[in-house]
Amino acid sequence: MLEVETALDLTAETMAQAYLGRHRFRGKTDAEARGWLYGIADRQLVSYIRRKGVETRALRRLGLERPQLTSEAEALMIERDALAEMQDAITTALGRLTADQRAVVELRFVEQLPYREIAWRLGVTEDAARARLARAVKGLRGVLNQQPLLEERL
Repeated sequence: MLEVETALDLTAETMAQAYLGRHRFRGKTDAEARGWLYGIADRQLVSYIRRKGVETRALRRLGLERPQLTSEAEALMIERDALAEMQDAITTALGRLTADQRAVVELRFVEQLPYREIAWRLGVTEDAARARLARAVKGLRGVLNQQPLLEERL
């Protein structure tokens, strides 16, 4: 039985081959086009099955087993993908802040400085630093809450 990813790959390869070979199509009807496309798909499937058989026999001959993706490894991959999406969303959201707001966010959350140090670096009072950070966080929330994938994960 084919896995979903394999089916999608075979479909994509079939369409790519059809596109590349479109100049060879001589049919005139939809039925002829379907037949031509099914023929390409059939060749792609046969080729895949052959390659899979060669690979399986080679692994067996070498005494090797195909590594299996564990549920823990799959969960880690999904988590890393989610983190990459979140990082992209946060980068976009930070880009929408003013330079002053980005600076206070970086000082507080990246450098983890206390408000007194932030105020000194920015040349403002502690209350102004706190207010600036509050506005920045509110702006970030507004942008990030528009990200449907993030809303589900936060």
